[in-house]
Amino acid sequence: MKLIDCDDFDAALSVVCGPYSGEIDARLRERIEPSAMPQNYRELLVHHKHMTTALSAYYAHEVALRVLAHHQDGNIYSRKVLLDLKGTDRVVEFGVMELDLDVVTDQVGAEIVARDAPLGDILIRHDVLRSVDPKWFVRFGEGTPLLAHFGPGVREAFGRIGIIYCDQQPAIELLEVVADRRERP
Repeated sequence: MKLIDCDDFDAALSVVCGPYSGEIDARLRERIEPSAMPQNYRELLVHHKHMTTALSAYYAHEVALRVLAHHQDGNIYSRKVLLDLKGTDRVVEFGVMELDLDVVTDQVGAEIVARDAPLGDILIRHDVLRSVDPKWFVRFGEGTPLLAHFGPGVREAFGRIGIIYCDQQPAIELLEVVADRRERP
């Protein structure tokens, strides 16, 4: 099943997480409407931009990619990643994505598979016509295993499940989870 075919939040979360679903404890997450999110999370998630762009603007800092796991089966490439503030150890996003390499050029696909730069940066740099379509939003509560990626003291995080269309074709299915890591005075 593909995310575009899902009408149900639970099925969508299962589809998009695929082999990386072990960190998503069904008891510790809930579907949430954007209006129920704190404002800072709405700013980070409720838009049609790439998260690399949104995170860079929010923190006024470049983000860097850290790939935790990846898998390729023919032209389907998936990975579990962290984005951190470049030059720091502050993780600002946990993500899972699956990409149909047939939808992008060989050069774009090769750069994505090389795992050297965030997905959004590559698509933007190559001027790939793209549209980000968030479908569902989710809150992860205290105790959810994926929160450990953000470091101690993070008690909740929010995310979005969506599709990135490349040249008007559904190309990338993803879960993007953020924790507000701005330093407070």
